[in-house]
Amino acid sequence: MIDGLDVQILPLDGTPIVEAYREKFPQVAQFFPAGPPDRLETFKRSAERARERTPDDVYRALGELLQPAGAAVARVQRVVREKGVVVTTGQQPGLFTGPLYSVYKALTAARLADVLEERLGLPVVAAFWVASEDHDREEVNHVHVIDLDNRLRRIQVEFDGVPARGSPPLFRLRFGSGVGDAVAALDTATPDSEFKPEVLGSLAKSYRPGAGVAAAFAEALADITRSLGLCLVEASHPSLKRLSAPILEREWVHRRPIGERLAAWAAEIEAQGYDLQVPIELDATNLFVEGAHGRERLLTGPHGQGRLRHSETAVDEAEFLRFLREDPSRVTPNVLLRPVVESALFPVVAYVGGPAEIAYFAQLPPLFEAHGVPIPPVVPRASVRLLEARIGKVLEKYNVSPADLAAGAELAARRAARGQLPERIASALESLRSATASGLDAVRRAVIALDPTLEGAAGRAESTVEKAIRELESKVTTSAQRQNELLLTQLQKAAVHLFPQGRPQERGLNIYPYLVRYGRDLIPTLAERILVRVE
Repeated sequence: MIDGLDVQILPLDGTPIVEAYREKFPQVAQFFPAGPPDRLETFKRSAERARERTPDDVYRALGELLQPAGAAVARVQRVVREKGVVVTTGQQPGLFTGPLYSVYKALTAARLADVLEERLGLPVVAAFWVASEDHDREEVNHVHVIDLDNRLRRIQVEFDGVPARGSPPLFRLRFGSGVGDAVAALDTATPDSEFKPEVLGSLAKSYRPGAGVAAAFAEALADITRSLGLCLVEASHPSLKRLSAPILEREWVHRRPIGERLAAWAAEIEAQGYDLQVPIELDATNLFVEGAHGRERLLTGPHGQGRLRHSETAVDEAEFLRFLREDPSRVTPNVLLRPVVESALFPVVAYVGGPAEIAYFAQLPPLFEAHGVPIPPVVPRASVRLLEARIGKVLEKYNVSPADLAAGAELAARRAARGQLPERIASALESLRSATASGLDAVRRAVIALDPTLEGAAGRAESTVEKAIRELESKVTTSAQRQNELLLTQLQKAAVHLFPQGRPQERGLNIYPYLVRYGRDLIPTLAERILVRVE
């Protein structure tokens, strides 16, 4: 337990096919042939297939390929020695480890590895695939944190090595001097604590001028998860690229039948009423080539030739094979082919993914089959909400749940204000006004009957009482408005913490402000809270 922090495990939201996969597996079983992700038998079959197809020389190479450090070294040694298996997950290398869900992927994979090791009786290690071959630098060059004034703040960096045009893969990019300013901005945005010097000091060692974007991410994530036995695998590692070259070559040589099979399978998914996560283009391969305009999709041109999407550069068979032989780092898989590469290189027993990965895993069976690689089950990552005590007190005060803030603080404030004290007072004041008017009228008539000269005094008394009631009502209204403004302000602050920019917290915020507040023990605490169900 962490004082002042409530760790809430939530259902993983997603598209209808993701919901069906989690809750009604038989409805989508045809698209996920590995089996349901919560059955021990699923993982037994997957482990058996992975071990059978992984030759001894690949097992011997795992020590290099998985790049273990810390607690992961001994686990990898046992996997090699006893022919164990690997749980994989991954993400692009975001700034300061990116959004929270990147960390939750890593923790889920580590927990699943622990559970499967116990249930299967085999050594199991978790590996995080750092997707450094992606090229969308605008997605990974920033992070959002909440500053000391409860305002959402964007911290952004610029990379060295960015060409005038085009988008090179992320492993080509390095941090410039501005990364120090980014760490300083994080320092300014977070409170002082006993943990802060060590936490941000370690972060600054990873995110330093001259450091590679992927290397910094891997170092930082390895640092905060060091007790969990997690391997950080950099996708552009030369040994990985060399061993994956045959898969990339096969993908090119058989591009047309593979594309046709993927399209037919996608049509089946759509026929069942589900949307595709990744659109299938018949003239596009599942490969990228680094050309004059950076990393470009390799398309199938006329007469079987290839061409690059943006530069229109022609790529023939011989040239593509030369790329693979001379510099395999220039040829990279797309999002669909990447899991195939991972399962071809490692004895993968399971893949941990979020909603997007689960959805596109439904599209992958024909691609795995085309490469002769067994498809592993995809296990939903943990979805987590971190509710700090100060935010929880605000919600409790106004009887608002975190889910109430999903539609915005304004709507939640209006709902919270309904049935509050001002409405009851307004009703009471109306009753008082009615009763007073009736009572004063009776008094006035009785007084006039007694002494007609007192009519003026009776009228003045009636006016005085009515004025006093109006003044009280005005003061109550003013007070209610102030309270509602305070309610809205406090709920707006709570919404920034739980739904920044209208997105779930895990997609909008970063882990390091929480590490500054609550220390490194937060990571193993989170891992312990993640429940992996294997029945």
